[in-house]
Amino acid sequence: MRIHMPPREMNGAPHPRHQVRRVAEGSSGTARTSQDDIERLRSALNTLYTSGWYHGAMTYKDAKKKLRETDNGTFLIRDSSDANYLFALSVKTPRGTTSVRIEYDQGKFSLDSDDAIKSNVPSFDCVVGLINHYIELSKAEEAKSIDSNGNKESKKRRKGSGQFVWLEPSGRKDTEAAIKKPLRSDVPSLQHLCRCTINSQLKEQGKILTLDLPGKLKSYLMDYPFDQ
Repeated sequence: MRIHMPPREMNGAPHPRHQVRRVAEGSSGTARTSQDDIERLRSALNTLYTSGWYHGAMTYKDAKKKLRETDNGTFLIRDSSDANYLFALSVKTPRGTTSVRIEYDQGKFSLDSDDAIKSNVPSFDCVVGLINHYIELSKAEEAKSIDSNGNKESKKRRKGSGQFVWLEPSGRKDTEAAIKKPLRSDVPSLQHLCRCTINSQLKEQGKILTLDLPGKLKSYLMDYPFDQ
């Protein structure tokens, strides 16, 4: 899968809390919305705050600086500096930090992509769910790269494996993209860390209901059914 990497964004976007109502007017990256969409956006933003890896108002340059010394695959979510979009994903790759905008269309979030594949790009009702999908995809690709002897295969042998990439607007070269772990904006609470650990063992959200736990704890787990 190829994800189009847009040109570097401009600085000075307003904070998403002020953008939620503005996007109802519609734009290139945010389709015209209804009151229901505004409620979905608020819910998605709350989940994003809960994640602990939403960095709010941040330029591409600042994101690049924060990710400079991190491992490949480390990522963060920030406000998009393009006024037509709410959020952007910045991730450390073997070629440095790159960013892709996050689109909102008809109640769903997806990564900005080439028109040729846009209809096939996965979309989710919240940004955290979207990123979680690509984390799992990266894990699956990494698992495929291990041969029967436990050795990592070369990139040449793995070419064409279906790994998604950032494609530069020129189309001249691409960057292998792996989304592995978040760069947190704050220290998470012990309760949240425990929730993520439990969720990592329960890949299906419905399994939470089978746990021998008080109803309030089950609700707490289901409020954030992700392991990152």
